[in-house]
Amino acid sequence: MEELTYKDKIAIVKVLTEILHADNIVHDSEVAYMNEVIQSFNLGDGYQEEVNQLMTLQALATIRSLSVEQKGEVAKMMGKMIVIDEDI
Repeated sequence: MEELTYKDKIAIVKVLTEILHADNIVHDSEVAYMNEVIQSFNLGDGYQEEVNQLMTLQALATIRSLSVEQKGEVAKMMGKMIVIDEDI
């Protein structure tokens, strides 16, 4: 897969965070998966502030501009988060 930019990674974390909080219930398994994704992205200190400041629509626009292959990988991440959530 093509390398994701820092901006791409922040956008993906934003969307996954929105899915995590969609039902207002945060399960340990969701947090564990989110931590796994963040660790795989090698995000340094301060990333959370950028995620918090990013508007969801901006994150989706960033993801929309990814390659087809990258979007497929993001879709898999989103699908896994949805399955882990169990309520969506």
